[in-house]
Amino acid sequence: MRADDHKINSTCDTNTDEMMQENNLQKPNIYNKYLPFYDSIKRQGVSKFDEIRENLSRSIQLNELQPGFSFWSNALQEFITLYGFYFTKTNHLKLVNFYLSVLSITDLQYTSVHICCELLSELLRKTRLITRDDLVIDWHTLYRWAKLIHSNHDKAHALVTLPELWLSEFFNIWESIYNRTVWELHMIGIFSSVAWNNIGYIDWEPWLAQIFTRILRGFSVPVGKMQLSPQRYRYSTNEIARWIIAMMGNGSACLKYLGDLLMAMKSFYHPSNTGRFQESLSDFFSERKAHPLWWFQPRGSYRLTEQNITDFVNCIKDYVFISIFNKEHGQKAIEACKYLSMLRPELIVPPVIEKLFSSIENITEPHRFTAIVDCLTYLARQLVRQTSSYSEGQAYVLPLLMSVLPGIDLNDPKKIYTTLKFLNTVLSLITCVDCSSAVQIRDDLTEIEKQVCLSTKLFENFISTFLDRVFQMIEHLSSDMFDTTVITDEVNIDYRDIELLLESILRNITGQCSSKIYWFVQEKLTNFLSGAYFSPKVKGFVSAVVRALLHGNPVEALKCVLPKTCESIEKIMNHADTTELFINGKEDLELIWYLTLFSELVRARGDTLLIYKPMIMSIFNRSIHIVHKYSYEILANAARDLLESLSYVYPIEYRLTIENLDEPFIDFLPIRVWGQPVDFDRFQMQYHIPNVDEIDFACEFVKAFLYSELTLLNEKILKLSNQERSRSLSFVYNIALGYFHMIPRIESEQLADLVLSVVPYNSKYQFQTSTYMRESKFNENLRMRLVNDIGKLLGKSPMDK
Repeated sequence: MRADDHKINSTCDTNTDEMMQENNLQKPNIYNKYLPFYDSIKRQGVSKFDEIRENLSRSIQLNELQPGFSFWSNALQEFITLYGFYFTKTNHLKLVNFYLSVLSITDLQYTSVHICCELLSELLRKTRLITRDDLVIDWHTLYRWAKLIHSNHDKAHALVTLPELWLSEFFNIWESIYNRTVWELHMIGIFSSVAWNNIGYIDWEPWLAQIFTRILRGFSVPVGKMQLSPQRYRYSTNEIARWIIAMMGNGSACLKYLGDLLMAMKSFYHPSNTGRFQESLSDFFSERKAHPLWWFQPRGSYRLTEQNITDFVNCIKDYVFISIFNKEHGQKAIEACKYLSMLRPELIVPPVIEKLFSSIENITEPHRFTAIVDCLTYLARQLVRQTSSYSEGQAYVLPLLMSVLPGIDLNDPKKIYTTLKFLNTVLSLITCVDCSSAVQIRDDLTEIEKQVCLSTKLFENFISTFLDRVFQMIEHLSSDMFDTTVITDEVNIDYRDIELLLESILRNITGQCSSKIYWFVQEKLTNFLSGAYFSPKVKGFVSAVVRALLHGNPVEALKCVLPKTCESIEKIMNHADTTELFINGKEDLELIWYLTLFSELVRARGDTLLIYKPMIMSIFNRSIHIVHKYSYEILANAARDLLESLSYVYPIEYRLTIENLDEPFIDFLPIRVWGQPVDFDRFQMQYHIPNVDEIDFACEFVKAFLYSELTLLNEKILKLSNQERSRSLSFVYNIALGYFHMIPRIESEQLADLVLSVVPYNSKYQFQTSTYMRESKFNENLRMRLVNDIGKLLGKSPMDK
């Protein structure tokens, strides 16, 4: 080891025992403890941090900003993303000082400055972790770079420190001049910033009338007989909203003036009024939701009371309800409605429900139905959950689910998308369990709870009606009358989005329902799948159905569907013309249908597939040489999915609660967990961790099919047709994607020398489970074999054939 290397390494002293004690760490990622192999993750975190710190130090001391410093800075950013601040305060301060010292380098490149500023911003963003006593930063370094990068350093918010010296004079200037120039925007920004950073210290009462009058003029709405010309520079709704909120509290008349302002603009919120002003009016309602944190504690007398919040919601709710139907900016009003419902659900949710029922009865205005269902989607959590202030919404859940089903209408793709989005959101927050028997069992139910329990009898009826409509939709889409993309009202709706929603809905139902309802759903879905075969155009919808079955109970789903599917494929292959399948590539719609089912079924949890191993291997052996493009793509994807199911670590539980959802309901009532947050400490997340048999199955599959395809390509590349060559490469590619995460990286001096650097250009740590680390069943590194074989193929031109 060189002397300078020894010097660098001596600076990277890390007390591993101290790092392993989480009480000494700054802010580790709390969710990592719910992952499997948590002890291994902790040990790897300590080792990776030491490696990153050592290589950062080495790269700077040896004056290598590119690529060493850049690469390991990026590694630090990735480390923080995965592990959080998984280091002690001492190391935290060392990192901050390290990047500050890099900024002091003369003639530092702007790319390195960007890296340093990003890391400093990341390391300093949690201000509570480092106090003023812990760290003092010399501002000259940062100012020097700011001066080089930015031409203007005089920011409006720099005036907030001594507002009493200039506020009155500035306000008088703003009040006396009406020429609508850009400087007015700067004045609004100054006033807003002063108010926000000095809540409770400035008396705005004498100026409220003038402020709201100017705000009204700033929206450029044609009030009364005066037709205002559009302002060239419009007021920032962000600044206005922040200013108004900062002036509330302590008995201020601000809310009264806000009500008067909204009353003056009420008619302009109506959808029939159009103009440039509508965007500003919609933005005005949706502001402040993205800034929930305070950098300081306002004075106690200026903190908003519960009555202030109620008055605020009452003040603006009617205008938000009107704006929901705005075709251009309705989404902003819907978002505002969502945040208001978080404050006072009892004031927001009932009127929206009432509007939905009235829109269903009025069939002449379908756009109202779509807008209100979209709004209810955002209010779903407030609708389904029990709170001290509002629990009546639960009684409307089943009636609402039933009432929106007519929205599944292929004649209106936008309506069907909105309806499915609503169903998906609600069903992700509730459990599909018939709780009606709890009324006779429990004596602690409120009247609302009794009503909700009785309404849950409708779950089976709702699911049956929903599935019937879905099956009807699939049958229509499978016909030649429909394309996969429909353009209507200048809105392009891709049915892929609908497929994803449908899959999520069915997974929510099968994953969060009672056993009785699951068996009912499984029977309907399996009957549908075995009834007939459909066009490849509905492949995504079929995938959604199969994945929902596998999600709920993979053992029973495979038992019902996989043997029949494999038998059908074998039967077709036995009677098919081999020349048409393996040479000419003739399309067989029935075969494609069953291959599609097969490809989805092998996505089941790995351990549930083991008993079907001979059946699965037989299907691949029989059909792997099919040269019809769509068919071999399905099979290649099936190969990848099978290997991932067998060898990946992935979660297998997605439920709101770990409680038993079947009767009796003596100790647990499912409706009480509707919409409630999940307690991670009690959730007991379950993971699929591959066992030895699954790994052996995956290895056997790779040996059986990867080597044969590589041999075929190497020996007969010039004799293969384009279809055969493409088929073979597709299988090689997908097998590599599915299995190569288990294969060690290539250790080669040739690869190590590709990037010239004084520090390593990759991490020496690769996380692998104990199952992966068993003795390899292959005599060679498959990554290197693939590199060599594909490299040889690149030197052979099919054009020489």
